[in-house]
Amino acid sequence: MSLPAPLPQEPGLASATAAGHRAAGAWVALALVWALLLGGWLTLGALSLRHAPAQAGALAAVALWLLTLGVASAGSASWAIPPLALRAVLVVSAATTALSLVALTQALPGALWLTAIAWAVLLAGAVRVAGSAGASAGRPSAVLPASIGAGGAWALAGDPLAWLGQPGLAGAAILAVGLGLAWLVPAATDRPSRPPGGLGGGLGCAVAWPALARWRDPANWPWLAASLAMLPMMASLPLMVESCAGAGWSAHAITAAHLLAMLAPAWIVAAAGSAPLLRSLPALVTLALVAGAVVALVAPGPTGLMAAMVLQSVAWGLAWAAANRPLALARAPGPCPWAPSCASALAGATAVLLLGLLVGAGGWSVWSGAAAGLGGLAAAGLLASGLRRQPLSLELKA
Repeated sequence: MSLPAPLPQEPGLASATAAGHRAAGAWVALALVWALLLGGWLTLGALSLRHAPAQAGALAAVALWLLTLGVASAGSASWAIPPLALRAVLVVSAATTALSLVALTQALPGALWLTAIAWAVLLAGAVRVAGSAGASAGRPSAVLPASIGAGGAWALAGDPLAWLGQPGLAGAAILAVGLGLAWLVPAATDRPSRPPGGLGGGLGCAVAWPALARWRDPANWPWLAASLAMLPMMASLPLMVESCAGAGWSAHAITAAHLLAMLAPAWIVAAAGSAPLLRSLPALVTLALVAGAVVALVAPGPTGLMAAMVLQSVAWGLAWAAANRPLALARAPGPCPWAPSCASALAGATAVLLLGLLVGAGGWSVWSGAAAGLGGLAAAGLLASGLRRQPLSLELKA
């Protein structure tokens, strides 16, 4: 007896199913991007603290990672990469990262720098996958996948030194992420006609050094200060974990507080969605940065500095929330516009490298000074933009 032929699927249903698959792929790819990004900050900061030569500074590996990420992202935005080549880049960079993590336990020379470079290439490839999949799926909201990715990074690398004490597990996790991203690479027919530029999902707020043109308008300064706060905040987090360990804080509690402070504002803004709240975001960003600066200057000990970093995380989270609501802020400049360039990558890497050198030489007072500078920059921008919108009248009234 022959089986009945399957019923033909309606074209509309087939297209809807394909669109659902593309949207799911874009969502998963973006979650993996955020896991790699936040895991990179935590892991490479801890590796640099443990293995970097003293003369190179405590954050040398993080600086190399940022530089490589910026250069690789700029190249990815300029080149049309065939799907097979992108899959090869993802698998090879993930395997290289995994092997170099294991090689670090054997004290092989160059393993630290190879880890930073390979991780950056893997992250740049992941951003390319998320951008390509998002272009064909309508670019899903980044809030939920970023939260899932952050949860994964925290579960594995929330205590970075403990995770790095198991190089086999760390390498296996990185390799699994690389293979998963390679599987998510869209087919040639699904790729956008032009390669995606920039870092999707507001990632420009996480690694960006803003272009000089963005500084011309003081209304941008609160956004730029919040974006720049990410560099010293996340780069110094492993140092903070080590400093606070003596005060009874666990590494997982410290990293959880920072990640929650970064992502909770986006959920609040998305849930509220009111125009008055959106219009008040620059003032809220400035308030958080100024409060962080005051706490860092008044209470420079480990607990005070951790509280200041949490306040900076809130400021960054508000700016990132604004970046994920471009239509509601159509009359305001985008908080995190970043076209990848080698100059931006070099500037960000240099800032992190200098921070590591200066903190090593002068202690946490250097970081407190940087926090004060960011708070002052945001306050000056808010004040200048307010005066520009309401100029003082010089007319005399009878």
